[in-house]
Amino acid sequence: RDDLPGTGWPRQYKAGEIDLSLHLSRTSDGETMLLGIITSTNAAETVDAFEGVAVDLYSAPGPLLRESDGDQRDIEDATPLLSTGVDDVGNIFLEPVPPGAYVLIVHLPDQEVVIEGLTIKHS
Repeated sequence: RDDLPGTGWPRQYKAGEIDLSLHLSRTSDGETMLLGIITSTNAAETVDAFEGVAVDLYSAPGPLLRESDGDQRDIEDATPLLSTGVDDVGNIFLEPVPPGAYVLIVHLPDQEVVIEGLTIKHS
C-alpha cells in the first residue's frame, strides 16, 4: 500500500509480491479510462493467475470499515461505481470514469489490495 500517492500519472503501487501500475487514458469518444497492469514479483506466479480477479472502483471515502457517528459501514454495504475483472494478461480497464475522488479495490484470493487517494481530474 502506498500511503503517499503522487499527484501525477502513471502511479505505481506495491502490496507484498503484487505490483500495480495505474494509468489514465482517453477513449475514442473522449471519456476518461483508468487502466491498470497487475503483476507479481514471485517468479513462480504467472500473470494468468490474476485472470478473472474482481476489481471495484468506489467513490471516496469508499467501503472501508470505519466508524462515523456510531455507525459502521463495510464493503458489503457499498456499491461500486464501476467493476471489472482482470484479463488474461493482467490488464484492468475501467470506463468511463468521471472526475472525482476514488478508492480502488483488487479482490485477490488471499488478500485485497486497496488503493486510496485516487483523484481524477479531466483536463
